[in-house]
Amino acid sequence: MVGTDYKAYMDLYDIYHKYSFLNFIKSASIEMGFVLICQISSYFWGYKTLFFIFNFLTLLFTFLTIKKTDTQYKSIAYLAYLFLYYTSSFNGIRQMLAVSIIFYAYHFIEKKDFKNWLLFAILASIFHTSALLLIPIYFIFNNDNNIIKYFSIVFVTLISIYYRNILTYIAGIEFFAKYAKYEIYTASYQFNNYSFFLYLLVLLYISFFYKKLVIYSKNNRMLYLIFVFGVILSFTGFVNPDIKRITAYFKIVEIFLLSQIPFLCVNNKNKLLNYFIIMVYFISSFILNSYVFGQSDIIPYNFIW
Repeated sequence: MVGTDYKAYMDLYDIYHKYSFLNFIKSASIEMGFVLICQISSYFWGYKTLFFIFNFLTLLFTFLTIKKTDTQYKSIAYLAYLFLYYTSSFNGIRQMLAVSIIFYAYHFIEKKDFKNWLLFAILASIFHTSALLLIPIYFIFNNDNNIIKYFSIVFVTLISIYYRNILTYIAGIEFFAKYAKYEIYTASYQFNNYSFFLYLLVLLYISFFYKKLVIYSKNNRMLYLIFVFGVILSFTGFVNPDIKRITAYFKIVEIFLLSQIPFLCVNNKNKLLNYFIIMVYFISSFILNSYVFGQSDIIPYNFIW
């Protein structure tokens, strides 16, 4: 039994595993993909199967994404995911599945394949509707006008700064009334967001190798800007940790950027040094988030079957 949301998902399973399609259309307040997996799970071992299916699909899309990368840094990419992101899937199971699907779909932006990008964004959204927010980034990164890209960074920065005002306005619209709970969190609590400063350090580290990364692969220019978006948006973690979860869609690309850095070094000594720096980051990030800050209450791990 792991994660702050474990009991909540058990309760949701009890509600939705017998839902008819008509009931879902009338009153369901959760994504269709979750309801579908609840119903499939009810034919086997109940909520235990629910967690298994979500975990399996999350790992499947992530590993398929990494499998397509260059062989020489593939093993580091696997380690990066396990240390930096895998534990999050113990808690936010719906969103982390959506994140893994978007992670897989990023290569469609590079290929300028909007049809498949849209298809996978919609697929991700049936597990977490926040994935729909990613659709417009296709046009940002497939535009030769750098002004639009820089304007987008400024726009995302302004959203992060004026987050509270924007959320108040959105919550006032009847269709988005369910998001009012985030406004309450924002007004009532102050949250630690120490990880924001860690992400800044990682961004500075990656930026030091930016030119070499772009020479190594033109796709790294897009991945770098996506990561910049994620770091800027992580600023919202100072006021609301739930909204901060959205940054996972963007920050996950650090897996590829960091994994390539040692192979950009000609000198073996520099290569080993960067291996060491990256591994220290992986391990320290895991210890800080999962143990020191108690992120999502995944430690201690309790195995229940």
